[in-house]
Amino acid sequence: MTKVLLALSVFGPALIAALGVPLALGKVPPNGTYGYRTARSLGSPETWYQMNRVAGLTMIWAGLAALATACLVWLLLDVSPEAKVGLSTAALAAAAAAIVVVPFFLGPRP
Repeated sequence: MTKVLLALSVFGPALIAALGVPLALGKVPPNGTYGYRTARSLGSPETWYQMNRVAGLTMIWAGLAALATACLVWLLLDVSPEAKVGLSTAALAAAAAAIVVVPFFLGPRP
């Protein structure tokens, strides 16, 4: 059971970082499914790519930071597996918040 919890703690942040790569590289065209979709980002293709570059880079860095946190928690802390999952989930939640907030403030202004 502990190995499953560890895998889940590591999988989420790694997935977030991986999903950020195509956005950061400008490989995702405007769409209604994948990317940083707001009224502002969907306003023009140029704004879409600028906002999604910021969002993608944020996803990569936030995902890697949450992944590093999860690894450190699982390797260094002498607490229950449930506590380790809780701390790893908190890091993942902080990463998700950064992914929403950072592009809003660092993306292009109208």
